[in-house]
Amino acid sequence: MASERLLRRPTGPSGFLESFRLLADPAPEGLAVLDSGGRVLAANPALAALAGPLAAPRPGSPAAVLLAPSAREAFVAALASGLKAVPRRRCESRLAIRRRRRMRSGCCG
Repeated sequence: MASERLLRRPTGPSGFLESFRLLADPAPEGLAVLDSGGRVLAANPALAALAGPLAAPRPGSPAAVLLAPSAREAFVAALASGLKAVPRRRCESRLAIRRRRRMRSGCCG
């Protein structure tokens, strides 16, 4: 079962891509994971079927080639603006979150 395999998956980039495949391969929509440069890291079979055998996305290939030439510039611009707009979140432990909540509520301090 996919959900059980998701729970036991390894962490890190390879675990993420394995999880993507478990979830995306059965999907009827074309899906892909891209790196920050717009290159394909992984794609599901539906996207390969949509693209056809000559343009099927392969790891490392630019995703822009899957788009109509008139849409490529807008895709590259959207990718660049999205990378600038997404702030990196600070990782907090559960203990740190509890401490912050206690401080806000005025409890214990």
